Amino acid sequence: MRFKWAIRRIFIILLTSFLIYSTFLAIYGGTDDEEPDYPYNFDPAKDEIFVKNYLKLLQMGRASARPVIEKEAKVHENYWCFLKFPKITRKSGNWLTMAGVEVFSAYFDDRENSLYTQNSAVQILVMSNHSIEKANVLIFCNIFSTSTREYAAVKGYIREIWQTGWDPRNSFQVPSLITCPIPTRMPKSSQNLVVSLTRRRCHNVPEAMQVLGKPEQGKGAKKDVAVCLKGLDYQVVFIKTPLCKKFLKLHIQEDISGRLLEWIEMQFLFGADSISIYYFFLTNQTRKMLDYYEKSSRVKLVSIFLYYS
Repeated sequence: MRFKWAIRRIFIILLTSFLIYSTFLAIYGGTDDEEPDYPYNFDPAKDEIFVKNYLKLLQMGRASARPVIEKEAKVHENYWCFLKFPKITRKSGNWLTMAGVEVFSAYFDDRENSLYTQNSAVQILVMSNHSIEKANVLIFCNIFSTSTREYAAVKGYIREIWQTGWDPRNSFQVPSLITCPIPTRMPKSSQNLVVSLTRRRCHNVPEAMQVLGKPEQGKGAKKDVAVCLKGLDYQVVFIKTPLCKKFLKLHIQEDISGRLLEWIEMQFLFGADSISIYYFFLTNQTRKMLDYYEKSSRVKLVSIFLYYS
């Protein structure tokens, strides 16, 4: 009788252990199955309503805009993940599909910031059909160190590289920056890191992208940070009246040289090495200020034109 009860206890313990292990694998045990695109059903009718409402708010000066300084965020790490090192590593700067988005490049970033004040991060540039930020899509980062064989699975922080005020429509491809915080337990070095993106926690992905390390500093070091500015048009606008089929020129003198100067200096403080500024029309004062910067070889002016018929 005691023997039978002992057998039953052992069976119950084994069955319970199996169920716990199966549940653990379902939640944290990644597989190599192909991951589906993110579930985001674009509705043109809803998008049209949003655009109309946003334009009304924009005219009233009440439209929302992305904050310049991000609030501090908490690092969400999945400690119980069992990940496999990726079989294939792609070079940064080449398109790679992961987590339903097109990944272009990944960079190591240890600059001071307001988002993750205690952590370095991997910054990933991606493109997606429609906005993944507005769709509340979750993306997770698998970060591997090929030198120490350590890895971490963290939640990525998504930020669109696009202000809604520039174009509120959501019917085209949207660029985003995904920030993956590196846990403090991992090496501080920016070398030998690779990263993969996934829609599911602790999901194994066969391909990963090489993380570009921190560039060398000092004399003779290669400089790679360039900023391009869209065409400036602050002097002349064209209007069309009901009585005239042709476009008429309406001169508007607007001096923005002071604000533009502040913006240029801010880019250099952020680490820009050169700025290319495209322009249609400029006031004399603005042009005089830009000519001064162009002589320093750090700013390049490019004249562009639009033709009306």
